[in-house]
Amino acid sequence: MDHMKMLCDIGELSQIFADSLSIKAFLQKIVVMVAKHMEADVCSIYLFDDGRQELTLKATEGLNPIAIGKVKLKLGEGLAGLALKELRPICEMIGSQHPNFKFFPGIFEERYESFLAVPILRGILKIGVLVVQREKKNPFTEPDSMALRVVTSQLANIIENARLLTTLQVKHEEKIDDSFLHTQKIIKGKVASEGFALANVFILDQEKALDSFIRKDLDGSTYTPDDFRQAVAATEQQLKALQQQVEEKLSDVASLIFTAHLLMLKDKQFAGAMTRRIEKGESPPAVILSIAQKYIEIFSHSKYLDEIILIN
Repeated sequence: MDHMKMLCDIGELSQIFADSLSIKAFLQKIVVMVAKHMEADVCSIYLFDDGRQELTLKATEGLNPIAIGKVKLKLGEGLAGLALKELRPICEMIGSQHPNFKFFPGIFEERYESFLAVPILRGILKIGVLVVQREKKNPFTEPDSMALRVVTSQLANIIENARLLTTLQVKHEEKIDDSFLHTQKIIKGKVASEGFALANVFILDQEKALDSFIRKDLDGSTYTPDDFRQAVAATEQQLKALQQQVEEKLSDVASLIFTAHLLMLKDKQFAGAMTRRIEKGESPPAVILSIAQKYIEIFSHSKYLDEIILIN
């Protein structure tokens, strides 16, 4: 099987994503592509909810599609849950004979005995599990496992962002308790580069910054829904250009950072929500500010984000 061709295609995720109209469609394209190159009858992506300690099936090629969003596994439950709990691939010639196998009626998984599950990790952060399955007569090998581990490492960043966005779609209306902001000395963040730096802290007054940047346009704005759509299209083109520049100068994996941003432009709960409110007559700048601030607050409180302690 052509593992190198698969890795090349993974490196060109921007091409796969270009025609995807949603995160759901993007994940579905991933499982279709991986199933094809792994010569697997089934490929599935499970995303992990840290709060619930639970995996949920988010995309599948080969299983009954009605299982998407309904099949759930606790951490350590089933073969996929075991792979994520133990942070290692689980490869079985006859999956149903493993003591951790969990049967779900109606999804037709019992047809595919050969089983390989690889955890999707970003450092020690649990993101989900990528699963491939075949009929019993065609078991997976160690090269298959190695190839899938490389794939998950390349997919980890973009799938993590997809997971965050799908989680936000469920939680975006939850009330946020910001009382801890005045007591904690921890800032939520992501490691962009290994190492540390020492410097004076600059505290940005976000409200004043927003006032100077956009507040002047909130009242009496002459912007139209067409202006907003043009701005989204221009932003998409700029992001694609940046992605191409990074891809040419650094690596395919680094360019996937921009894929997450492009996904947000297509997300129904983000850009889609802005469009609906603007079309109802609200000021585009005010709508952008309102929804962006809500997502900033949700991201800043997300337990998926790593914590870093600032050393004074």
